[in-house]
Amino acid sequence: RSGTLRIANADGSGETTVPLPPQSVSDPEFSPAGDRIAYVATGAHQIRIVNIDGSGQTTVPTGALRFISSPAWINSGRLVFSAFDGTDTEIYAVNTDGSGLLQMTTNQVPDHYPSISPDGTRLSILSGSGLTWNLIVMNSDGTSPVQIAGDAVGRGPVWSPDGTLIAYNKRLPGGSVFGVTADPATGVQLSVIGSGPIAQSWAPAYE
Repeated sequence: RSGTLRIANADGSGETTVPLPPQSVSDPEFSPAGDRIAYVATGAHQIRIVNIDGSGQTTVPTGALRFISSPAWINSGRLVFSAFDGTDTEIYAVNTDGSGLLQMTTNQVPDHYPSISPDGTRLSILSGSGLTWNLIVMNSDGTSPVQIAGDAVGRGPVWSPDGTLIAYNKRLPGGSVFGVTADPATGVQLSVIGSGPIAQSWAPAYE
């Protein structure tokens, strides 16, 4: 959702606004070190990076790609994101200086919501259209994609801090939606988070 870029402590305290030029902001994501934020300047169809104090704002060149969303850090120097290439929405990776732009998916259906495992080695995406989407896990360089679920809906998924679980929204045959956790290697459902679409976000300390 577009708006002001704000940051806060994990308990909600210490909320501050990151000073930015007037612009529409969406999909903010902290860098692995927590000292920078990547976000989408929606009106400009650009990924931008800024220090958490608002200084050092830069734009990441992504060529002619449009409708960019969901940037996520593979490591401190490389991002993954979804974008429209003129035909459909695919997953791309790019270095923070704009070099090394790589198309990671070539599906005939939209691919969205890339999420990187905490160690930076694996990537999950949602792929498809309609009421349910495929949950796919691959290496963070785009190789060895494996579909681990075909019943995902909504935004997500997200990795647990230790990389052993993925949380996502699952649509049951009757149409009900539940938030669940699954094994990222096999897709085996391990727990139910709650009923209804869940906006998953793991607590900073996971045990």
